[in-house]
Amino acid sequence: MGLREKGLLVIFLGLIFVQPLTYAQEPSIKRDPDYWIDSLLNTLTLEEKIGQLMMIPVYSNQNEGYYQDIDLLIQRYHIGGLLFFQGSPARQAELTNHFQAMSRIRLFIGIDAEWGLGMRLDSLKPLPRNMTLGAVQDNRLVYNIGAEIARQCKIMGIHINFAPVLDVNNNPDNPVINIRSFGEDPEVVTERGMAFMDGLQDNGVIAVGKHFPGHGDTDTDSHYALPVIKHDRSRLDSIELKPFRHAIRSGLKGIMVAHLNVPSLEPEEGLPSSLSKKIVHDLLIDELDFSKLIFTDAMNMSGVTLRFPPGVRELEAFTAGNDILVMPVNVPAVLSAFKTALAEKRIQEEDITDRVRKILAFKQAAGLFSESPIHTEQLTRRLNRNADDLNYRIYENAVTLLNNKNDLVPFHLIDTLQIACLSIYADDNYFHHMVDRYAPVQHYSYRKNAISREDYSGLLKELSAYEVVLVTLHNLTNNGRSRYGLSQNDIQFLKTLNEHTQLVLTVFGNPYSLRYFDDCSVLLSAYEDNRYAQETVAQQLFGALPIRGRLPVTVSEKLPEGSGMDRKPLGRLGYSSPTREKFDEKKLSLVDTIVYQSIKQGMIPGAQLLIARNGRIIKEGNYGFLTYDSLQAVNDTTVYDLASVTKVAGTLQILMMLADQGFIDVDRKLSYYLPELKETNKENMIIRDILTHQAGLKPYLPFWVNTMNGRNGEFKYYNQMYSTEFNVEITDHLFARPVLKDTVWKWMIRSELLEKKDPRKPYEYTYSDMGFYLLQKLIEGITGWDINDFLEAYFYTPLGLRYIHYLPKKYFPLEQIAPSEVDYIFRNGIVRGNVHDEIASIYGGVAGHAGLFSNACSLAVLMQMNLQNGYYGGIQYFRPDIIKRFTERQYRFNRRGMGWDKPQVIGYEYNPASYLASEDSYGHSGFTGTYLWVDPAYNLIYIFLSNRTFPDAGNKKLIDQEVRKRIQTVIYSSLIKN
Repeated sequence: MGLREKGLLVIFLGLIFVQPLTYAQEPSIKRDPDYWIDSLLNTLTLEEKIGQLMMIPVYSNQNEGYYQDIDLLIQRYHIGGLLFFQGSPARQAELTNHFQAMSRIRLFIGIDAEWGLGMRLDSLKPLPRNMTLGAVQDNRLVYNIGAEIARQCKIMGIHINFAPVLDVNNNPDNPVINIRSFGEDPEVVTERGMAFMDGLQDNGVIAVGKHFPGHGDTDTDSHYALPVIKHDRSRLDSIELKPFRHAIRSGLKGIMVAHLNVPSLEPEEGLPSSLSKKIVHDLLIDELDFSKLIFTDAMNMSGVTLRFPPGVRELEAFTAGNDILVMPVNVPAVLSAFKTALAEKRIQEEDITDRVRKILAFKQAAGLFSESPIHTEQLTRRLNRNADDLNYRIYENAVTLLNNKNDLVPFHLIDTLQIACLSIYADDNYFHHMVDRYAPVQHYSYRKNAISREDYSGLLKELSAYEVVLVTLHNLTNNGRSRYGLSQNDIQFLKTLNEHTQLVLTVFGNPYSLRYFDDCSVLLSAYEDNRYAQETVAQQLFGALPIRGRLPVTVSEKLPEGSGMDRKPLGRLGYSSPTREKFDEKKLSLVDTIVYQSIKQGMIPGAQLLIARNGRIIKEGNYGFLTYDSLQAVNDTTVYDLASVTKVAGTLQILMMLADQGFIDVDRKLSYYLPELKETNKENMIIRDILTHQAGLKPYLPFWVNTMNGRNGEFKYYNQMYSTEFNVEITDHLFARPVLKDTVWKWMIRSELLEKKDPRKPYEYTYSDMGFYLLQKLIEGITGWDINDFLEAYFYTPLGLRYIHYLPKKYFPLEQIAPSEVDYIFRNGIVRGNVHDEIASIYGGVAGHAGLFSNACSLAVLMQMNLQNGYYGGIQYFRPDIIKRFTERQYRFNRRGMGWDKPQVIGYEYNPASYLASEDSYGHSGFTGTYLWVDPAYNLIYIFLSNRTFPDAGNKKLIDQEVRKRIQTVIYSSLIKN
């Protein structure tokens, strides 16, 4: 009979034997739990009572024969509880359902999950270790960890978690506790331990504090020998016992007693604390007044097995005062030992009955007798749901800055730093990937034992040429005797490198290893080696996140417990998740659906999408391909022709700076700054009116048509070959005379204006590119710089924007640039790497209204600076009020800000933004299928980049179906309203 068939039979039998004992149909019994428990006790045999005292181990990664043995133990010996170890969530859930169904009295299900179920079960994400939590200064975060582990346990039908560890780790050579402890300060251990305990117990899981009376100050592992704690009672009271005493007073429901030799508490030589009546009964129960569940540490550990045989040790543990015997090696021997002791009157059955009564009371309080079977649908997804958010939050608060010579961290002027990265022993280097998002960095790495003495010398010479070298240590061990896995050559190499450059060393591992590097110029402890820690440190170094952690243990004289310094962020964009920034991920996933449908329906060949909230990017999407032939996929570094988004991402940034510094007055006539406009029909144009598109300029004049061959004589303006006479690149096979830009400017000055409907009133709003031809001339006249050079020097370079430029072929390979059109009229070929807009191409690719290329991330950084009122990366680019002045609506019947687009005024049909966008929001769209929008009311940035004009600019499906706005509406609809 297989497990499934046997389970069905057992369920049927269980209905016969268990149902009468639940007394669910007796309301009076419900009101009197003690009566219910006594009634149940009266039905139990001696063997069943003894069985309730035992909790046996179960591994959910074993074979059928193994599980049949567990079945036998439960049926024949009436085991009271199971302690699960390695395996898979689905298999453990299946086994729990099976074993619960076959047991006459429902089983306590326990797990040793100090850092979450991921500590034991595959496919689950571990949560931070206790030492990491000890570095966190906010106990609410530790509570949240306990609460999350409780949530995981409840899903899996687990009632007991053997955590928190309340040991004070004041011995750096401790081989068994070490980073499992919250630290060496008993106050810290007490605070973190109680927060962890409350998180578990407030959410329905029994917390078991361990390892009583304190396993922190030993260099022996009780799994292999019996450690000796030599301190006197006074010392034990002030340090080791302190966390347990406070936890007991605060309602701790379980304590695990360790296998330790503590002569000051138990004078009998070699008697483990777990078997000591003086320690368990006299100290824990009587003196500390602990009346809840007492568990032994595992009874298969050498700390107790070396002297005491099976059965004997369990009986001794029981007589010492323990309630539950964890992991007995020989269950029949335990039963025999108890029966013999009863026969010899060394114990009384009443003693056993009293312990079982306590166990049943806790089972009832934990809800065992009203539980339903575990549901396994999407089990792994449900268990992992909160892990990412919690992990990132913890590491953001735990990473500790210990040395910071010259106040180097966080990096301010990243455009001036020459940076190299060296990873030592890394497997997955998430740190390098994240660093690349902030600055151009040269990467180096080497594996363990993969570098010779000569290699060290060459690497030292090469790295010393850099101003800053970021070094990360990975895959360390917890064994201090072997230098935590570091070689002596590694240590000496890093000390020498520290003398030759500004070394920024982050240890992703045991903090005790910092003792070898306490002289390092910049030193950080990240405590653990995983994606969360690596990505967090990279963001902290570049000022996207604060640094707040404190060292929970003493590393050396220079780095005592409590060391650490706070650093505030510099306002750079960081990275987060939708749930953490209050989005409903399921609703937000509709964004992907809309984009993929747009690609499938031929609206666009591909796209980039970015959403940021609260200064953190929560979604970066790359969709489809650069062209419909599906040869080259869109990626993070793909750059798109921004078209009119250039107006706000380029020209307007300079105008706001000039207005902020008093170089222009937006209420002056443009001719005040451009005298050549005097005595023209543009003489009286006000800059504010130009920016709001109500200066009377026509929407568009196709000046480029006037330059085409045939109308002005063959090759009057153009040539198919580059030369000194034709040196303005339109495409790689068409070049123009430089005089052409001046010619277009003259045509612009002479161009007609719109006719007014009423001469007495100002011009109505009419969107026009032409105003930004004028504004470009204004900027270049005042600054004396070409507009692209000014943007690079004053904005893009200091902001660290590597992927936003005019003239993209100077910066990127062609395959990185999305093509914008196949032009059969003007350029006779594919337009790729050259600006799509015809007038901008005549301007040499640099124009006030078009010409910028960018990826989504660089645009997001620029917009975040605007959202932060001109502040980013420690630099104030313009005063906060200037953003408000330019982004607010300027006129009653015109929705526009100055340069910025805004949500439509009520009563007008067309709205450039979602109807959910706030009145404070602002942004712009571009002809090629680009869009950006900033909403201060929600601290939100949305960017969409595509090349909908490829291959045919007449393809307006993206516009007609308002895809960009529909996506924006989904984003707003996904926000969780508090």
